[in-house]
Amino acid sequence: METAEQRNDSTEEAGAVMSPSTSLLACPFCGATPEIKHIGNEHVKKQVCEIACTTFGCFAHQRVGILNGHGQTYEWAEQKCRERWNTRHNA
Repeated sequence: METAEQRNDSTEEAGAVMSPSTSLLACPFCGATPEIKHIGNEHVKKQVCEIACTTFGCFAHQRVGILNGHGQTYEWAEQKCRERWNTRHNA
């Protein structure tokens, strides 16, 4: 039987990385830990980095996408997505 840790390792190898990140601020609405999702790969037209709250019913998320072959990398998209997620505005 496969453990949750083994499933995460095999998911990362398949290109669909979904892992909690300690360098991200908590959700601004509910305080939960966010997840980073890597959608797509270098073999498709578009890649997206999405950071989303893990609480059921909380729809806080941030997405940054790139078109492959247009000079930007997934690492750039992830960095921009992290910056946007961690930016808080005073109301």
